[in-house]
Amino acid sequence: MLKLLRKKGVMKKLIWFIAVIIILSFGIFGTAYLLNDTNPGSANYAGKIFGKKVSIEDYQKALADVRVQSIIRYGDKYNEVRPYLNFEAQTWDRLIVLKEADRLGIKVKNQEIVDTIQNYEFFQRNGQFDTPLYNDVVRYVFEMKPRNFEESIRDSIKMSKVIAQTTKDIAITEEEALDVFKKQNEKVQISYLFFTPENYKDQSSYTEEEARQYYSDNQLEFLVPYSINVEFVKFDLIEDGDDAQTVNDAIFDKASTIYEKAFESKDLAAVAQDNGLTIQTSGFFSREEPNLTLGWSFDVFNQIFQLEKGDILPPIQSGQSVLLIKLAESREAYVPEYEEAQEKVADKVRRINAKDIAKNEAEKTLASLEEKYAATTDFSQAAEELGLEIKQTPEFLRGQYLPKIGISSSFQDAAFRLSQTNKISGIVSTETGFYILHLDSHVSADPAGFVEEKEKIMQQLLAQKRTASFEQYLASLRAKANLEDLIARQRQEAETN
Repeated sequence: MLKLLRKKGVMKKLIWFIAVIIILSFGIFGTAYLLNDTNPGSANYAGKIFGKKVSIEDYQKALADVRVQSIIRYGDKYNEVRPYLNFEAQTWDRLIVLKEADRLGIKVKNQEIVDTIQNYEFFQRNGQFDTPLYNDVVRYVFEMKPRNFEESIRDSIKMSKVIAQTTKDIAITEEEALDVFKKQNEKVQISYLFFTPENYKDQSSYTEEEARQYYSDNQLEFLVPYSINVEFVKFDLIEDGDDAQTVNDAIFDKASTIYEKAFESKDLAAVAQDNGLTIQTSGFFSREEPNLTLGWSFDVFNQIFQLEKGDILPPIQSGQSVLLIKLAESREAYVPEYEEAQEKVADKVRRINAKDIAKNEAEKTLASLEEKYAATTDFSQAAEELGLEIKQTPEFLRGQYLPKIGISSSFQDAAFRLSQTNKISGIVSTETGFYILHLDSHVSADPAGFVEEKEKIMQQLLAQKRTASFEQYLASLRAKANLEDLIARQRQEAETN
């Protein structure tokens, strides 16, 4: 145990302790039963890497270490990102890299562990390391004994050394950094013509055979998602008046009383009728296409979809209303027959055909425009002679949001490829339609600014290159490890039984 750390370490302030302390360790508990020797059919080891068995104890330790590193990395955001973290995959990667560290003969001294922990931001109170705080965080947040936590840090340092050793020869040149600086800081201004399929829907037609074929080839596109129908009672609150608060409190009390009765009887409609209230129904709607005519907030819709059939939501306010909502019916997702989906199929085919018309129109326009432009070298004049209306962007950087266009990588890539000798683009295809672009102006990045930004850019590029390089190295390690994951196998078997 590193007594030196707990006696005199210098730590920084715990800034997210309260937020993290309430987190449940469901990542660990979720696989615990698979690692239990008493689980019928479970193996007495977790898997194999490099032809060697990994004990359940070693796997559990690595799994706990992965959780700790995730809490350290994400802090008070941990609870938000946890559903997206694959702890099991990270655990096997950790074990594989640690095996590689052993092969490379990498060691970690105790003082390195002390120094590493001293750079964290969560063990200091009033500028001094606080032993009770350290012990509480390790025990209640990381759910470890101090010795185990410190050994976890030792392994993490080993992994960092593997990364450092395998990427040490990677370097960034000043020319690479300058190229990035130029791309980040140059601006262009563009005039453009836009051809949207929406303008050609009236010209678009289709045959029944074409529609049926499209439906046959793309049935999942018309999947009707899980949908629900709810019953609800609405109580209107008042906004104005000296007694508004009193009246509204009484409305909440009435809603709560009715909820309690409906909760017991499971019949919101009957209780509403007994109290002279009108019960309404929403009609079926889905998460993807909520019934917006109801005027409810996103939070209300979100809570409704947490209900089971027959459940009643406690009184909830949405705008100037209090609602009691019961999930009356639910309908599982299904693929409709052609006859049911026919209208949507027809609309989709018309849109596809309209897109083809828009593209053909853009191509014909480009040919005429280039002919006119060759004679005038004036994009606006050429467009005007053809009766076309051009629009213009403000000056913009790469990745910047543009009015009416949004963030379109294809539009911006085409814009920044234009030059003084090639001012007009070809047909630029985007999700919303087709564009013809003209370069109005180009503002180069100020070289003087590179001096200030150079070091930062080079560090960012170096980190990116090293990350990409180590990902390739790790992929080769995974292949060599030839992982046999009994945990995943047992989970699959448990799910199928």
